[in-house]
Order: sequence, then C-alpha cells, then structure tokens
Amino acid sequence: MAATLRSINLSKNGIKKLQKISADFEELRILNLEKNEICQIDEAWGGRLAQLTHLKLNSNRITSIPRSFHSLIALR
Repeated sequence: MAATLRSINLSKNGIKKLQKISADFEELRILNLEKNEICQIDEAWGGRLAQLTHLKLNSNRITSIPRSFHSLIALR
C-alpha cells in the first residue's frame, strides 16, 4: 500500500519563491505556507493542486496570484 500525502506545513521557513513544481499532489488537501517571505509563485502550482481544500498564504510578500489558481475549485 502506497503512502498518501494529504497535508504539508512549510510555515515559518523563510521561503522566498515557490519554484516550478513537477510533481502531482493528487491527494493533498492542506498546504500551509504562511509566515514566510514568498513574493513569487510559479504558474505551475495551481494546476498541480487540484484537490486542495485549504491554502494558507498569509504573512508573505505576495503581490499577485498565478492565473492557474483559478482551477483550485475545491478551496473552502
């Protein structure tokens, strides 16, 4: 039986940029990136997180959200 990643907490890690992502996180539901220094998010992220229900990006330096995030229709 394969392990399934459903939640990732990367808060308070000093992350500045979300580089291009190539993995599909089909079962990921919660992604916590709050309290970092993120100012740029690669366009590919939105298309790789289709099942995401919770996305925490507060307390960063983000000035724009990629268009691909429009596809995150499961967000609550």
